[in-house]
Amino acid sequence: MRAPAGRRVVVGARGRVVARGRVVARGRVAVVVSGLSLVLVLGVAAGACVQYSGSSLSGRVRSWMSSSTFVSDNDTLIDDVARARLAVSHGTALELRTVCAGLEADAGTAYSTLPSPSSTLTSTLNAAYEGFFKAASGCSSAGSVKDASVAPALSRMASAERSLVRAAAELASLGIRWVPRR
Repeated sequence: MRAPAGRRVVVGARGRVVARGRVVARGRVAVVVSGLSLVLVLGVAAGACVQYSGSSLSGRVRSWMSSSTFVSDNDTLIDDVARARLAVSHGTALELRTVCAGLEADAGTAYSTLPSPSSTLTSTLNAAYEGFFKAASGCSSAGSVKDASVAPALSRMASAERSLVRAAAELASLGIRWVPRR
């Protein structure tokens, strides 16, 4: 049985719910989640148990940043957005779809660094990564660089970049300097 994300599904006799070909729940009634949402829930649940060194929040965030791929993951996302904009202005639909597929994968990779020791920072980064993922999903099937899905995808990318700037400000409030690459 297949069902769209977020839909309530009454499960059959075998007690299985399938989303995109994978069993995601067992029981009488379940809610089907998208692949990224499932990864998010599992990743956040697993990450919530991680302890970072440092007696202050700033120290724990520094420890988290140094022990994760946070900086390189975010640099990659910014590079992907720049390549998407270049593909729209000077490229082909195939180039755009390829870049957007990469952005989608890279947003998922960035999610793997969460949660951070700061719930506020985690929330801001979550918004950025969701924005990148949704933007990539929107443009990864574009038929042309002028496709109706491209402008909203570029707008979502810009919004996600602004979330990264807010994350940098939150880090600065903790005395940590990180500037998203442009």
